[in-house]
Amino acid sequence: MINLSAGERDAIEDMDVDSLRIAIEEARKAHSSTAVTRLQLYRLGAYVQEAERRFDLALANLRKANAAAKIASSEQAAIRAGWDLASAVDQMKSRARQERRDGERFYVDDHIHEPFTFRPEMTVSVSYRWRTTENDDWSYGRIIFHHHHVARPQPRAFAHRRKLTARQREKELSEALQREWYHMRDLALFSVRDFFRDGGNGADIPETFDAVTDRGSLNNSSLNFWA
Repeated sequence: MINLSAGERDAIEDMDVDSLRIAIEEARKAHSSTAVTRLQLYRLGAYVQEAERRFDLALANLRKANAAAKIASSEQAAIRAGWDLASAVDQMKSRARQERRDGERFYVDDHIHEPFTFRPEMTVSVSYRWRTTENDDWSYGRIIFHHHHVARPQPRAFAHRRKLTARQREKELSEALQREWYHMRDLALFSVRDFFRDGGNGADIPETFDAVTDRGSLNNSSLNFWA
């Protein structure tokens, strides 16, 4: 997904980073995450939650440390994890500011339902709206991306697949197609968003676009319809 929810964006913008840094230092000295937990960082989204989880783990390791050398190394690990947590919030604040700016001129809808069945012939439809200035009316559009996935067996894969039952092979194929479709969805969203961020006009977006693959596989520029 490329958009923060309204609740996440509001919580990120309301978070005071100086207060967070003070709470991180307090938590490190106390070997307890209570001071940070009070700030309810879970409201800021999964990226910050993961950084907070790593900080909690570093504090737990610090509490368990006994030998002087272990205490010293655990202390440094906790300091780094605290820096990473504060940095994660800083990054999310930058992202929230960017999304606010984007929202004045365009919006790319990232609520895309996955297909009922994953097949080599894949499509992803991305809807969007745009305008030239804040005073203009919104214009709406949609682009449909197409991609034919070609499976590329890895070395040793043939021997591995010979040991699988038909049901296991079917499940393995379905999972591979699912991963490819999600990868395609993300590339499609990034492609449309980056086109607008670079100053593109929605009227220039084609109705359909066939992925340009690298020997059948998607890469980061496969869905760049303006290239």
